Amino acid sequence: MTERLERWERLQERQLAATPYVLLAVSVVLCLMTGERPWSMLALAAAAAGWLWLVPRGPVHVAGLVALIGLLCTHGMWFASFFGFVGYLHSWWYLRGRWRFVGVSATAAISVMTYSGGLPEPTPSGILTFLFFTAAIVGGVVMFSFFGEVTMERSAERTRMVQQLQDTMRENAGLHAQLLVQAREAGVLDERQRMAAEIHDTLGQGLTGIITQLQAARRSEDWQRHVDIAVRLARDSLAEARRSVHAVGPGHLAAAPLDEALRAVVTEWGSAPR
Repeated sequence: MTERLERWERLQERQLAATPYVLLAVSVVLCLMTGERPWSMLALAAAAAGWLWLVPRGPVHVAGLVALIGLLCTHGMWFASFFGFVGYLHSWWYLRGRWRFVGVSATAAISVMTYSGGLPEPTPSGILTFLFFTAAIVGGVVMFSFFGEVTMERSAERTRMVQQLQDTMRENAGLHAQLLVQAREAGVLDERQRMAAEIHDTLGQGLTGIITQLQAARRSEDWQRHVDIAVRLARDSLAEARRSVHAVGPGHLAAAPLDEALRAVVTEWGSAPR
């Protein structure tokens, strides 16, 4: 949905950029069809196209555009009907404050004079009629331009909100990936600590038993039996260490419940000679 709106907005921008040239071309074609002084009109139309293309947007651009519209309107009313619309748009877009109304009013006055055939008659009714139509055009242009400006502002705000949402989503994705890495590292560290503690307890228990049996062998005449027990304890400790490395639970718990395993360990240690 967002990509489709962006495509539409880009298409709209291209259409707005091409609109002045299209309206100028339509006005020229209609004037040529009516046969109204083609050569001077074509020269002014070319000048208007060059002005639109080359002059940077701003007060100078709008002033020159309105003047060219006025000159072109002397060659045919079609320029007031079509190309004059560009004067309204550029006056509202590229001027600020009260100068907007000045540009729109000048373009409207040119259009009204073109349709009425020249300057208004120097009578109260003629002047009032001229002012009425000019004010009506200015009011309509201002109203529709204001609505368009509000729509463009909403579109820009929507674009900013979508951009912020995308930035937030990318940031959340980065944080989520970072949390996953931290959780994985914490899990690996906890597992290593658990295995280290288990191996330490297993080896510590076995080594204690081996030392006890070897000490007993030194004091006893039946030293061979104590050495055999020490060897068995060493093998059991080695097996338990390997089992812990492979993340397997203690051997007694693998074959019996906790209470039976505890009793077996106690019995085994109790039967071992001291």
